Amino acid sequence: MVRWTAFLLACATVVIGATLLWSTPAWPQQRCVPASLVDDVMRDAYGKRMIAVGAAEGMSIRFYANPDTRTWTVIAIDGSGMACSITSGTDLDFARPPPGGRAF
Repeated sequence: MVRWTAFLLACATVVIGATLLWSTPAWPQQRCVPASLVDDVMRDAYGKRMIAVGAAEGMSIRFYANPDTRTWTVIAIDGSGMACSITSGTDLDFARPPPGGRAF
């Protein structure tokens, strides 16, 4: 339970960062696909599964991860149904909550 709470806190941080990144100029088209394809592409091409989802400014933000490679990707889906990669990275780990406290 503690690891899950800490993980959700880390995801919230990523969602906030993704929201800030979204205000930058448009992403290259090759990084966007119809939202209906995202789960299959993430699973089949990268071995990732969706581990968290949130909402920001009318968009759905999805967080995908591969626990074996410890890689992760953040995808934003806009109102038109297009899904675009916002950011990705390596060395996925879980934050630790304060001693005796909850992360949120």
